[in-house]
Amino acid sequence: MDPFVASWNHEQLVDDPLEDTSYFRDPIRTLICSVEEQFEGCDSVALYDIAEAYNVLFLRIRSSAETIGSKDLPFPALSIIKRNCSLLVKAMHRDICRALIKWPLGTCYAAPIESQSHNWRESAVEVYLMAESILLSHYALRLLAEIFRFSVISSTFPGEHKCARNINHFIY
Repeated sequence: MDPFVASWNHEQLVDDPLEDTSYFRDPIRTLICSVEEQFEGCDSVALYDIAEAYNVLFLRIRSSAETIGSKDLPFPALSIIKRNCSLLVKAMHRDICRALIKWPLGTCYAAPIESQSHNWRESAVEVYLMAESILLSHYALRLLAEIFRFSVISSTFPGEHKCARNINHFIY
């Protein structure tokens, strides 16, 4: 018998995923590892894994939107967000800054192609890194918007982290 199937406990299924404390665990762990590689069990995290973690968190919150919006209860699944809020803020701040600071929109397309570097390999790498940075920024901003959409989620970030102020700081 497959060891995964044998170890899977059918009793662990929960009708409401927000009642499951592990519902957000894996994507949050990926984001934590991307900020603190010395965290126990963390290895280097690829950019596409970080983007996927943002996407999974966003989709899980979005799929539970009706439940989250109808109740102002502290859901057990949000406890991991509350415990790791400072590291999540660091990850979102870092990834939103990637595109906004490294490649400001005005400089991306300001120079005509003829005046740009003739080293096509260097240019291709820059374009790839810029695209990756923009993707990460997009996913981080999308998650941040979803967090602020629901007071029950945004309230898990205590005032001392001032997430919104950190975000505003590098935009303006």
